[in-house]
Amino acid sequence: MYLCSNMQLTAIPSGHSVRIHSLESLDLLLRRRLMDLGIREGTTISITRRGLWGGPIIIEYKGQFIGIRQREARLLEVIGS
Repeated sequence: MYLCSNMQLTAIPSGHSVRIHSLESLDLLLRRRLMDLGIREGTTISITRRGLWGGPIIIEYKGQFIGIRQREARLLEVIGS
């Protein structure tokens, strides 16, 4: 289990759940889109799939599946839950 300090979303393997620590380093447009979908700091998400060869990371939140580019996922700070 991942119970250490802040990590990047890209460091979490598929099938694990994490809590969003910070959206501050994300691009304003992406941050706004995630917040419109209900994903805010403190929200728990699950990593369902990782794209091959640098493809998107698919996260799940309340039945919604959302793809995030790897370069943007590196900026998303999470904490293991």
